[in-house]
Order: sequence, then structure tokens, then C-alpha cells
Amino acid sequence: MMKRYSAIIWAIAALLLASCTHDLVPEFEQEEGFVLSLMPSGMDIQTKTTPNSDPTRPGNWDGQGFHENDLGSQVDLFFFRDGAGFDTPSVYNVKANVNQRGVVSLPVSPALITTIFGSNIQGSKAKVMVVANFAGKQQIVDGQTVEVQIDHNRHYTVNQLRALELATANFKTVFPQEKFVMISDNEDKENPSPLVTITLANPTSATPVNDVVMMKRIAAKVTFRLTVADEITVVNVQRDQSGAVTGRTLETWTPQTASITAYMQYAFKTATLGGTPQTPPHTVPLGSVPDNLPDIFAYNARPMVATTDQINRTRKPVIGLDETVDPPQPVYGDEVTSPFTVYEVSSDKTATPPTAGPFYTYPVTWTPGAAGEPFIKLIIPWKNANNIKYYYYKVPFKKAPLESNHWYEITIDVQILGGEDTNPVPLEANYKVVDWVPGPEAVASIESARYLSVPKTEWIMYNTDELTIPITSSHDVQIVGYQVKSGGTAVGNAFAAADKYANDQPREGAWVGTDPSIYNPFTSTLVTDGVTSTTTVGTINATKPNLNANTLGTPRPNNITATSWFATTEITRNQIVLRHVLNNDLSTSNYDVVPYWIRIRVRHKDDYTYHKDIIIEQRPAIYIDPNQNSDNDSQAHKGYVYIDNSQSS
Repeated sequence: MMKRYSAIIWAIAALLLASCTHDLVPEFEQEEGFVLSLMPSGMDIQTKTTPNSDPTRPGNWDGQGFHENDLGSQVDLFFFRDGAGFDTPSVYNVKANVNQRGVVSLPVSPALITTIFGSNIQGSKAKVMVVANFAGKQQIVDGQTVEVQIDHNRHYTVNQLRALELATANFKTVFPQEKFVMISDNEDKENPSPLVTITLANPTSATPVNDVVMMKRIAAKVTFRLTVADEITVVNVQRDQSGAVTGRTLETWTPQTASITAYMQYAFKTATLGGTPQTPPHTVPLGSVPDNLPDIFAYNARPMVATTDQINRTRKPVIGLDETVDPPQPVYGDEVTSPFTVYEVSSDKTATPPTAGPFYTYPVTWTPGAAGEPFIKLIIPWKNANNIKYYYYKVPFKKAPLESNHWYEITIDVQILGGEDTNPVPLEANYKVVDWVPGPEAVASIESARYLSVPKTEWIMYNTDELTIPITSSHDVQIVGYQVKSGGTAVGNAFAAADKYANDQPREGAWVGTDPSIYNPFTSTLVTDGVTSTTTVGTINATKPNLNANTLGTPRPNNITATSWFATTEITRNQIVLRHVLNNDLSTSNYDVVPYWIRIRVRHKDDYTYHKDIIIEQRPAIYIDPNQNSDNDSQAHKGYVYIDNSQSS
């Protein structure tokens, strides 16, 4: 009876294991002993018929060709008594062979049954932890490089096993991976554990134990796909040399789909066997992460290749320009639904067909908004009538962490121009998170995504009266917190040199920029209260400074146009123009010899969280900078160089 029952079990298991990377043999022999059928998560044959999983597109949808299900030829087994906790030592452990069907058959004896189960009573329970494809981290011992090994003469606890460090993975450049480290999984979402219950079915049978053990990978998997608009129409503004608007026309941009690239930023290449998510450092640079960082890395930019998959998208074609509103807006026609090609990340564009390469990372967690949070960076070149521009998009993950054995399926629809600076604009993207099992895609449309970018946030005006700052914004913008600080005349300088220097050194936090450095006199937070979204685009909310020689007063915003000091003649989604005429006439009494500092905040009118703070330093033709004398007088207005026979700095 036992053998008939086992034969049925093996027939079912064989079907379920059909997607394993091992070849199936035509006939099965009945295994004897402790029999464990290992099944990596996501190997259910039914997933091959899942909607939206096109088997003909580049790559291998169920991961067969990616070695994601490969158990290797041997696994490590650790047995524990029923009721054992994570700090309870194992009672028996061994390295065992795995056959082509993912089955482990361990020779058994009455003594071994008693060791593992504590008795030979039918129905007794025990626990097993299985580790597949383990490779330990390399360490330096006595001047030699050695790899951490599992010692089967040692009785490990679960916590000790989970703390073992894995070898550093080369997810960045190796595709497909040769294998993935796996551990057993009890499939309990509320109380997850690598300990799986096994049952002593019949202690006198040739097969006293016959159980299925689910395996999960330590890594997480990310796939990235997109559809993109055939064209994007925006309003183009023409101006004369003085900056006056001379006309407005519609400008069409088309994506250069053969040159779209994407990569994953801030992935992890190190982990422990337990898969506890790690936190990336917040000081790593954006873009290519140095190879000498031990844990974190950025993928090289990968091409997005056209697949045979298509998704129906709805578009509204632009049919004209409405100049009755300010700024003018495109006029859209009726909605049209048509199929759009799906592009997917590829690891090898030259292959035939191209191989669609998932991103892999070991588990990682982060604080939302932190500098080191992982995201997908997308780069799309767009072409207009005159040139090609590269636009950048940031696709963040909805929440932390990226967990072991989870598959993050991201599909987005791009209908906007992104940011022009390499620090990409953030985009909202919905996506499906599954246990490494393909399923229906959760498609995110980014036609209304928010972004606001500027090439840089520190500017210097060298003896010039006008500055144009390009911006790229998805929504209407306004300027708030407008602040100006000026030294006025040389005699009536509003700043003491002590503001710039402390203990004969530049004051910490007072300088921004790199080359050349810009002094930042603004020590307080920008005052932006009282300014609402009713302020129209093109109106500056100015703070008039108090130019008393001894104090600047408290800047406050008010809804007036700044004409007496720095004035904006234009604020659009494309640029800000600042104008202020310097007095370089030395025959007058109030000619400029010290810089002006201007600080503004550019923000979305309807969502203040999207903003950029900008500091501008306008330097006159003659530039006098106060420096501290060697006497270090404690009084703020003394101990500095004399200007026009005055100790005022």
C-alpha cells in the first residue's frame, strides 16, 4: 500500500517539477529511505498559462534558462526535533546528493530515526532545514584567502546558519547566473521559518519519510518593462534677443526607441543565509558606484529591447493650440486605443533573440526618500525637429524592503518628457510583487507624473545683469521665499566678516558649490508661509529686504512683483529669468563693490513637496571681500580690514 501511494506522489511531483532546470528521465524508480522532494518556489507548471506572460518575447518568462530553479547536485540537510526553536542545536546534519528530479534520498536506519524523531512511533514529527547552492564569503585567515564552509561535524542552530555570510554575488555583469542560494521555507506568511515539518509515516517501511520541501531563493528579482508614447507634443515659446515672447507653436518629440536604456541603482551583492534586508549607505554617489564598495552596486545601463508582446494603450492626439489661456495649452482630440510594443531590459542586445535580463539583488531596506534608496533609472532619448535630448526618469519602489524570493514586476507607460539633468525626476509606478511566480502585470501610467529639475542649484553672475535658469517641470510653478542680501555700499555693508569666517577659517556650512565656492549667508529657513496656489505662473512672491547697514530684518513673503531689486520677467515650466542692474559707475556714491546673494524656492503650485532651492551670487566688476585681521578682536565690527577708512566690514 505504501509503495502504491508513493508512486502516485512521485507522479504528481514529477509534473510539478517539470519546469526544473534538470532534465526529466523517462521512467522513475522508487526512492527509499528519507525521501525529500525539493521544489523551488515558482515552479508550478500552471504559471506558464498566466495572462500577459508572452513565452515568445525576449528572455525566459519562467526562469528556466536563468538557472533560477537549479538546485545543484548536493544540498545541506539539518534535522531538528519537533518543537525546536531557532537557538536549538541540530540533532543531525549531512550533505546529500540531489537527483535530476530534485529528490533527496537519504539512507535510513532505526538509530537515525530515533536520533531525528526522538522515537520510532508512527506519526512522529521532526523539522528539517535545507540549504542549496551555498557558497561562503571569502575571508583572510593566516594570510590566505579561504571560503567559509559548512562544518557537518558541528550541530548548528537555525540562527547560526542564518548568520552565515554568502559569497559576494556578481549580479552586475554575469547573466545568467550559474545558481542561486536557497533555503527551505515553511510557507507560513505569519510565522516564516526555514524549518519544515516532516512526518514519520511508517518506521518499518523502506520509505519511512516522504515529504515535499519548498525552497526559496535568498535573492530578489526585478523585471522592468515599458511602453512609450509614439510622440509627445508640447508648447514651444519663441523669443527675441530681449527675451520678449514673439510666438508660440506646438513642438513634437518622438522617442528614439532603439536607444532606450535602464539600470537598477543601489542593489546589494552581499547577504547572509537568513536573507535579512540590509541598509545601503546614504553617501554613495548617484550613477556608477565604485567597485571597491563591498556591499552595494549599480547595474550597468542595459538596453531596452522590443519584445513581441503588445499592450493596448489609450492616447489623445494633439489637434491644435489654445492661446486663450496663459500659458497656452495643447488641444486634444478624441481618445484612440491601439496596441503598443512592450520594451524590456536586456542583458545582451546582440543575442538572437535578445536575452531579457532581470535585475537581481540581495535583500535591501531603506528609509523612503533616503539618498541610497534603490530605484530603476530610465533614460529615453527624444527627438524634435532640430536635435535629440536625453531625458531621465526615476522609478522608485513603492516601499521597503526588497525581500528574499520576491519578484517585483514593473511595467510602466511613458507619456511625458522627463528631467534633463542626470539626477532623474521621480515617477510613480505601480507594480506586482509575487513570490517569484509570474502573474498578471500591474501597469502604471506616468502620463501625469510629477517632476521638477534644474541643472544646478548654485549660480554665479560675473558682472552681468541677467541670469536665465533652465528648469524642467511637469506642472505649473511659482517662486516663493524670495530673499536678497546685499552689502550695499562699501561703507554701509550689511554683513560683518564674522558671518563668513570663524576662528580665521571659513564658517562651516557657509559655503556651497564646488568651483568656485559660493558664500551662503542664509542661515535661517526660507519663509514660504502665506503663499498659496492661487498665485499665477509668472508672478514672483518677493521678500523685500531691509537694507539697514546693521541688520537685514526678518524677510517675509508677499504677493508683489519684485521690481525695485531683483525682478523676474518670466517664470515658465522651462526657465526663470532674473534681472538686476549692477551699479559699476565709480563716480557715484553707491557703486557696487560687494556681491548680492539671492535665494529662491521654485515649487509646484499645487504640491509644495516638489521644490528646488536656488542660491545665486551676483558679483560686481570690483569685488571687495572682507577678511579677518590677525588681532582677532572679539567685537564683531572690529578686527577686520578697513574699507573707505571704516572698520565696518
